[in-house]
Amino acid sequence: MTLEISNINKHNFERSVQLINKVNQFNLTSRRYTESKLEVFLKSKSQFTFVGRLKDKFGDHGITALAMIKKNENTWIIDNFLLSCRILGRKIDPSSDLIKSPLVSI
Repeated sequence: MTLEISNINKHNFERSVQLINKVNQFNLTSRRYTESKLEVFLKSKSQFTFVGRLKDKFGDHGITALAMIKKNENTWIIDNFLLSCRILGRKIDPSSDLIKSPLVSI
């Protein structure tokens, strides 16, 4: 199983908006963004965005995870964090070894 992590960009922007507005089961904040609101968020210099694409022996599940983070002076705030129901139970949750790294503290 492989989880590829990248930033929201022109290639995955449409899918990112779709995830933000459709995922309900594992959506930490339930904030919704239109295309224009997400564009404004992405233009901010104090933001970080990530999407996750899951691939395994059954194929490519596509972009199924998303995180949006705002950085204030001394604080990082999770604005949005969600996982598609397609990957719930696939060990992609925050406690999973698959997403632990020296750069990530959970």
